[in-house]
Amino acid sequence: MTFLTAAQAQGGGTIFWPGAHTTLAELGSSLPSDGAMKSVAQACADACEGIAPVEITPDAGDVAFYDIFTPHSGSTNLSTAPRIALNQKWGVVDRNGKGFYNVTTAPP
Repeated sequence: MTFLTAAQAQGGGTIFWPGAHTTLAELGSSLPSDGAMKSVAQACADACEGIAPVEITPDAGDVAFYDIFTPHSGSTNLSTAPRIALNQKWGVVDRNGKGFYNVTTAPP
């Protein structure tokens, strides 16, 4: 994620649950195909239990790299300044040759 503007605490910065990606990566290949969204949401909740979230407060131009399985969320922006960032995803292949992502996204 490339931050085009700075974000202060509670200013729309990104929150991560460090370490939860290892649990989700293990669960990723075993989730059912039907009702998957409910399963993913529950897996995220279970993986984050007991982990203190960390909010990053980037400067403009900072870049954050993180595993695709890392639970993350934007914080509530209580400031009057917008937080603008570009979110890029690159093609990733797991050990079994299955592709996860192959897109680049940016806000409109």
